[in-house]
Amino acid sequence: MRIFFRKIYLINQSNAQDSGPVIYACTHPNSFLDDTLMATMSNRPLNFLARGDVFKKSWSRVILSAFNIHPIYRASEFKNDLNKNDESFAISRTILSNNGVIIIHPEGLCVNEKRVRPLRKGIGRIAFGAEEENNWNLNLKIVPVALNYTNAPKAGEDVIIVFGSPISMEIYRELYQANKPKALIELNHEIRASLLKNSIIIQDPINDDVINDCLQIGRNDIKQNKASTISTDRSQLDIEQNIANRLNRMAEDDAPSFKDLTLQVETYFHKLKTHEMLDLSLSKSSTNRSVLDFGLFCFKNTFLLIGYYLNILPYLWAKKIVNKKVKLIEFSASVLFTLCLLIFGILYGIILIISTIFLGWWGLLLFIALIIIAYRTPKYLRNWNHFKSSWRMFALKRDQPNELKNLETLRNKISAQLGK
Repeated sequence: MRIFFRKIYLINQSNAQDSGPVIYACTHPNSFLDDTLMATMSNRPLNFLARGDVFKKSWSRVILSAFNIHPIYRASEFKNDLNKNDESFAISRTILSNNGVIIIHPEGLCVNEKRVRPLRKGIGRIAFGAEEENNWNLNLKIVPVALNYTNAPKAGEDVIIVFGSPISMEIYRELYQANKPKALIELNHEIRASLLKNSIIIQDPINDDVINDCLQIGRNDIKQNKASTISTDRSQLDIEQNIANRLNRMAEDDAPSFKDLTLQVETYFHKLKTHEMLDLSLSKSSTNRSVLDFGLFCFKNTFLLIGYYLNILPYLWAKKIVNKKVKLIEFSASVLFTLCLLIFGILYGIILIISTIFLGWWGLLLFIALIIIAYRTPKYLRNWNHFKSSWRMFALKRDQPNELKNLETLRNKISAQLGK
């Protein structure tokens, strides 16, 4: 995960509940990478619910069960199998009765978007059912978890995980005993309100591209702590939420201004693409690059070229398979992540065997060095791309100073409208 993502932000992780029965109610923009990420970041073993059709083969059921994955059947897809949900709900209630943790995606389907869709009632049926079975002595908590990816289909991006305030089932006890359907609805409203509060929302899908570009501009202006991949700093979340909310209001209340902003953003990024530059090079967080800086950078990181040439072909192979075989964008990042785990696991297993056979203990040291190099390679490549963009900016300043000034002016106009 530290290699696949540029930065992982864990916000309000103290809400995650270190003990007792818990249901994580997570948004679902990135297929099974969502659950893999949650399992990696959690201090407790997790149980998962997955769509029932992947359990049809006996061998798949055995494998999935070994990973604490249990079937769930959606009415819209498996009308003839809904009776099997009684078994799934019973398994879930047993897990919770034993102080376990379950992840549920109450939106149902995975959709790659920055929105929170209406929630299904399965999470309430499991939660209230578990409390009923235990005479309301379970003290079950539901923790809404908003997963915010800067660009879910791609590797090398950021993810912000926000744990909402725990919701106690006890406060719904009287309502549930008096009116079960109303209790289910009220619980869903509270969960969704928390997810909306902690998510970066683009209200209208037609505005996805322009607002995502604006979010990139705001993100690039933040001074990043490059020393750590894991962070608890919420400044990026706050800035992106403010930008998205401001632009959502502008699109709804002031269509001419939003249309003008859209044109500016499209022009700006088209110019960047024409000059093969990154927005990061023009951002407030960018540092000027001198010839000496470039020389030191190359001297310091030359050995990391080994990491590039050793790892780029397996990565490109995995990416080619994803591009050819995966039809839905929601699954591309998850399949890429899994393929890279398999391919690089095999590759470095072979390297370990060969190096130790021929070089003994020196081979083991070589293997450790290659692992360290491989770990740092993605960060090196991001720095290298920034360097290339910065040097193109200097060339533009030398050859076409007015063009660079126009780019800077256009970016400043856009930034002024983002209200960061």
